[in-house]
Order: sequence, then C-alpha cells, then structure tokens
Amino acid sequence: MKRSRGFTLVELLVVIAIIALLISLLLPALAKARQNARSLKDKVQQKQIHQAMLTFANDNRERLPTPGLIDRLPDPNFNNQDVSGSGPQDYTQNTTENLYSAMIALEFFQPELVIGASEVSPLIKEYTEYNFDAYEPASDDYWDEDFEADIDGSDSGVSHTSFAHMALCGQRRKIFWKSTAPSGKVMLATRGTKDGVFSGSGEDADEYNRSPVLQLHGPEKEWQGNVCFADNRVEVAKNFVPNGSNYEPIDQLGLQRDNIFNSEWMDFADQDGGTGNGSGDNWTIFARTAERNECDAITDELLP
Repeated sequence: MKRSRGFTLVELLVVIAIIALLISLLLPALAKARQNARSLKDKVQQKQIHQAMLTFANDNRERLPTPGLIDRLPDPNFNNQDVSGSGPQDYTQNTTENLYSAMIALEFFQPELVIGASEVSPLIKEYTEYNFDAYEPASDDYWDEDFEADIDGSDSGVSHTSFAHMALCGQRRKIFWKSTAPSGKVMLATRGTKDGVFSGSGEDADEYNRSPVLQLHGPEKEWQGNVCFADNRVEVAKNFVPNGSNYEPIDQLGLQRDNIFNSEWMDFADQDGGTGNGSGDNWTIFARTAERNECDAITDELLP
C-alpha cells in the first residue's frame, strides 16, 4: 500500500509564516475598526445625554438641567425654609458631578451612559452602585452625593463620567443653557486639554502631548473628538475650533471662530461690572466648583 505523504517541516514553517503575515496585515485594520466603532458609540451616547436634557427642558421652561435650580437656596418668601422648586438659584451647585448625578437620580439615563466608549483614563470608572433612594426632595436631597467627576485625581481620585459640558456660569448659562439655544452653541463634548492648548511645542508641550485626551479618538498624539451642538447634532471635530462653533461679539465685528475649551471672549459683563469667565462664548469643561460668574475648570491628570 502507498503511504500518504505529510507536510515537511519546511512546508509547515512556510504556512505558519504566511498565517503570521496575514494576521499582521489584518490586526491594524481590526484595531482601526474597533476604534471607529467605539467612537461611533461615544457619539451616540452624547446625543442620548443631550436628548434627555432636552426632554427635561420641556417641563422646566426650556431650561436644561441646572443643579442650582434643582437644589436651591432657602426661600426668603417662606421664612428661609428649603422649599423644593422654590428659592434663589444656588450657583455653587452647578458642578459636573451634580449635573450628571441629578439627571441619573431623576432616571433620565443610567450611570453607564456617561462613560465614553473610547475612555482610556484609569481614573474614570462607571458608578455601579448609584443610590436612587438618595432622591428625597422633601428632605432637600436631590441626588447621590457620592457620584464624582474628579478627572485630575486631586480630590476623590475617581470620575464617574467622561464628558465635558457647557460651563454653567456667567451669561452662557443664563442665555444659552436652554433648549432654544442657537445651533452653534456647544452643549457636550469630548474633553480637551488645559485651557484649550492645541500646540505640542514650546511651554505648552506637556499640557498637550501628555494629555490622555489625545488617545480617545483618531490617531494617537492628535486630538479628535465628538461635539454635541444645541440642535442635538453630534459632529466629529479634529481641532478645538470645530466648524459651526462661532461666537458673535456684541461689538458687531462679525463671527469669530471659537476655541471650545477656552473662555477667550470676555465682553459680557457680570453683575459686578467685571467679565471674569462670565462670557457667552462656547466653553466646555469639567467644573469642580462654580459661582455665579466663575467656574473652576479641571482637566485630566497628565500621563508620565
């Protein structure tokens, strides 16, 4: 009987080499496809969050969720008692953690929605034990206070959300944090670098090159992100002055391109006659503290 001839060692090694070559050619394409899928999911998440905010605004005089109008100061008209839905706005409540926590407490969305699909920061983790029972308006409690947004790790060391939002201070909060805002106003966005630094050279090199946000979307070492505008469209941006993000100065000099991570336009006066960061331009941030016309913007801890 004839014996069947098997593979020689050389032939087997050739087959293995061909398979390895094919894998090496396919892996980058698969990695790119996975990244694109994560970026698309991230885009959908921003749209859903903003849509939930628009739904909230339908029953709140077109005003998007504002923590200081949910958890208000004691009402002087009721002997300085805490009255749900009544009393002056508590501007100090208008922080990132309170904004998203208030929406979760009201069950407009779940905690996992505010964690971006492309997230890379080890400080950003889903809050899996949200206490929905913390919502007790009669006791002047409106959300779970343990929900955090500490993306620089200097306080609690954890953030339960990925997304920046319009800075809720100054004229921008009063005029544009509404369902009726002009379409060019940015409501939510992928995070940016400190003060919107977009140069990888000079004294700002570290703030740009070592920022984790460069790894969220697109090629590494180059910022790309998703930007949600007031009309609920979400577009891919490849720089900090995306198309459609315009500022109209009150001196009528025409449209100015607007860095959405820097409060560079200061022509709106605050209640004391100053400007601070109380302008009406596009400015999306994480806010640790807030006042009527000032926000304390924080950014990611830099990579080693």
